[in-house]
Amino acid sequence: MSRRLIAVLVATCALVAGGLPSLRAQSDEGVKSRLADLESKVESLLRENSDLRTKVTVLENDRDNVRSAEEVTLTSEIESLTNGLAYRQDSGSFLEQPSGVSSMYFKGEWRTRVDYRSNTSDLTDFVDDEGLRLDYRFNLGLGFRLTDVASESDSRALHVETYFEIQAAGRASNNTAEDLSPAIVGAGAGQFEARDNELDKVQLYKAWILLENLFGVDDLAVKIGRQELDYGSGLILGTNDFFTGTVHDAIRIDIPLTAEGSNVSFFYAKEGAPDGLVSPGLASGGLLSGRFRATGDEDEMLGLYTEIISESLDPVEIDFYWVYFDAHGAESGVAPVNGTTSADPGVDSFGRAIIGGETHTLGFWIRADDLFTEGLYLGVEFAYQLGDDEAGGDIDAMMIEVTAEYALPFMSDWRGAVFASYYFAEGPDNDSLQGFTPLFISRHQITAPSGRGFSRLGNIDFIPTQNVHVFQIGLKFEPAPQWIMGITYLNAMLNHGSEPFTFVPQGAVYVDDRFLGHEIDLFAQYDHSAQTTFFFNLSVFVPEFDYFFENPLSATNPIQGVGTDVAVGVYTQVRVVF
Repeated sequence: MSRRLIAVLVATCALVAGGLPSLRAQSDEGVKSRLADLESKVESLLRENSDLRTKVTVLENDRDNVRSAEEVTLTSEIESLTNGLAYRQDSGSFLEQPSGVSSMYFKGEWRTRVDYRSNTSDLTDFVDDEGLRLDYRFNLGLGFRLTDVASESDSRALHVETYFEIQAAGRASNNTAEDLSPAIVGAGAGQFEARDNELDKVQLYKAWILLENLFGVDDLAVKIGRQELDYGSGLILGTNDFFTGTVHDAIRIDIPLTAEGSNVSFFYAKEGAPDGLVSPGLASGGLLSGRFRATGDEDEMLGLYTEIISESLDPVEIDFYWVYFDAHGAESGVAPVNGTTSADPGVDSFGRAIIGGETHTLGFWIRADDLFTEGLYLGVEFAYQLGDDEAGGDIDAMMIEVTAEYALPFMSDWRGAVFASYYFAEGPDNDSLQGFTPLFISRHQITAPSGRGFSRLGNIDFIPTQNVHVFQIGLKFEPAPQWIMGITYLNAMLNHGSEPFTFVPQGAVYVDDRFLGHEIDLFAQYDHSAQTTFFFNLSVFVPEFDYFFENPLSATNPIQGVGTDVAVGVYTQVRVVF
């Protein structure tokens, strides 16, 4: 190989060796540049992705907000159409709720009862009281809840609500004793015991205004107007809802005492219209006809009712009450011409004189659920009554009611329970002709965990409310979720037999045995829906006494005896509430 060739090779190798670092450097710079471009693109893509996610989130929120607004609007429209009363403007182009009204609502009830009765008027053939009877009641109410407004000095909003309700009640029967004619009873407007045979007599049942959260105090309330006064067990002050109901023209103030639920209620009620001028006479006929009192002044009632609920007393709860009743009237009469209350002699006052004179009723009601053992309920109510009757005689009498119920463990699937009660009310035992008198008793109401299956004084409505001992035992069970069935046995006897059982124009009626008799009630209730309930009842009363009465109209036979017979009552009822 020539030297020239060797030199060329050596020079070439030197050039190559010397140029490699430069090429490597140029290659690294290119890579770095491309990496930087790539990182920039990645960051740009990440920013774009974040922006896209933000836009998606905003769109989703907008969609949810739109959907929520649509749902709120739709719900509001539904509530307005369902609960509100649509007021059409003069143009008639659209419907609008009145300004200031947050909601309006309807409430109502239709009840129809068909029954067969025999000897239920006075246990004799003295009057025509056998056959079928149709009893019906329709109530319709309209209420307005006004928009709650908070004052500048107090953030607690004042709630204002007003409500009125009308009622039509009727009765049709194929016998004479069951129809109470307003002409006979002397009823005025608002008396619901004087039921016509048709539903064309519509009367005002309720009309009140309610103010709640007064002065920023939770549950401090005032209700003014025609209203029900339903307190405690319904023994002294109830509504008698099984019949046509009991209302009062009254003012009621409810004051909360503790956060646990203790409260005190004050009420004043006008109970009778003045100048009734009703002559004593027959009501439904027969030996046990009610008496009537001619009123010359307004009857009035005043009272305090306190409910004590405390963790320290749990599970015991206690009510205390005082009620003053001023019933003016003639000395000879009895039944008030009452503008607002139900005082049917065959309902609230069967077999005893209706309250008269001035009386004070003081009492307490103590009860506890799951006492000593699970499923055991005990309740005791005691009341003492003092004052003067219309004839000036002293009233000095007492009443006691004891109730107990026990849920049977071996019938837990059927919610089986046994029930027992004892009711006692004194009759006249001094110069007065008036014993202890429940003021506005709910005869068919027993307060107990399953009390809707038991009746206080029997379902045939014969057992009196005063001068009586009443023993009751019963069994109730629910064979299916919508059914309640049971049986009750009652035994009634007079406290003493020297008192006239009632007064009629023929004379004073007595009984020849303190033991009044026995009653058996078979009952069933079927809840078809939340609005519709069916009731079934069979009652049999077996008397243990006969009547005798003093008849001053007969000179030859001033003392006359009348035998008694078994009374039977069967009814079925449908009740729809809305």
